[in-house]
Amino acid sequence: MSSETVHHEGLLTRKHEWVNDEEKATNRSWDKVYVVLHGNTLSCYKDKKKQDRIHHEPVLSLASAACRKATDYTKRPNVFRVKLATGGEYLFHAKHEAEMETWISQIVLATGTEPASASGSSQTMPATMEGSVEK
Repeated sequence: MSSETVHHEGLLTRKHEWVNDEEKATNRSWDKVYVVLHGNTLSCYKDKKKQDRIHHEPVLSLASAACRKATDYTKRPNVFRVKLATGGEYLFHAKHEAEMETWISQIVLATGTEPASASGSSQTMPATMEGSVEK
């Protein structure tokens, strides 16, 4: 299946952590968003109507992005991390583990990268994503 045919959508909670490799996001609170993965892009909307993107932000390109379970984030369960090629970084919180795993596999499929291994280490994730200590 090519990334152009990947399509997945649903309600998640999202936290914007980094704008790029050196700049933290100004608003790092958790927001409920309706997320649409289409091809290798990710859009976040206020609700299922998909009329207004959250904070009027642009569509996120997943080209060369990395996605994996956020094992270093312990405040909530079922959280996964998406790191964009631009250095932007987002945390997404799913209702349960199966939903989180589905999102991770769909995003990995859309990016064309290798999925993370079961041990939690990832070939798709730069070393800086292992923890926020290095940032």
